[in-house]
Amino acid sequence: MILLLVILVIGIAAGYGVNNYFASRKIKSLEEDVENKDNQIASLQTSIGQLEESVTSLTTSLSNLEHEYEDLSENTVPKTQYDALEVEHIVLTRDYEELEEDYSALQTQTSALESTIENLTEDNQELSEEYEDLLTKYNEIRVLSWTYFEVNNLKVNLTTTTTNYPISRPIKGTVSIYHEDDQPFNGTVELTSWSYYFATGRSSDEFSISGQTDYTFDDPFVQGPGTYYLRVSEIRDAGGFTVVTYNEAREYSIKITMG
Repeated sequence: MILLLVILVIGIAAGYGVNNYFASRKIKSLEEDVENKDNQIASLQTSIGQLEESVTSLTTSLSNLEHEYEDLSENTVPKTQYDALEVEHIVLTRDYEELEEDYSALQTQTSALESTIENLTEDNQELSEEYEDLLTKYNEIRVLSWTYFEVNNLKVNLTTTTTNYPISRPIKGTVSIYHEDDQPFNGTVELTSWSYYFATGRSSDEFSISGQTDYTFDDPFVQGPGTYYLRVSEIRDAGGFTVVTYNEAREYSIKITMG
């Protein structure tokens, strides 16, 4: 049962790591999409600028032609000259209308791309917030408040209620010890709070245990603020015989910060 709990917690941590990875990749993809859309808009704006110049030029030509057309309409001119100007007027009018349509189409396309970029930016913002939430949860779960190990045919799980103590106060948590066949171990367990900086520690009282027990480790931070490691220092059976020594359990610890 304890092993399943450990596997579940590790699975959660791994899951957050995977979600963290894929959320990061999706954000990068969205940023690339936004950059591509920006480039497309820049290209379209260049095309629009060129079309505007063409429209301006055609408008000027059309205006000049209309003035000539009016002058010719008011004065007597050869029919061939009149017909030629009329044909030119029709051609310029058609070209002008086609450019107006192209201009309108480009404006519509630009508006659509701007709307797409706005939506992508919103999606990117939402994903960034989700990514930050996942990262926070991942970092929280990565700072494990438990340690599990198997030694001398015993399965030992040590937990704490927190790994961060702003001020000095007792460490509280749970110890569970079971035999390999999942039968509860009966005896006593002793803990040690080891100061990383001063390379010294303090042992707790002995706690009676029958499979599982809650503990309160009084005055564990004897060296003041700093980093400590909470460990199982000794396990004795019901007859007082030591079945697990400090050296056998020392590599399994919970990192705790005080101050």
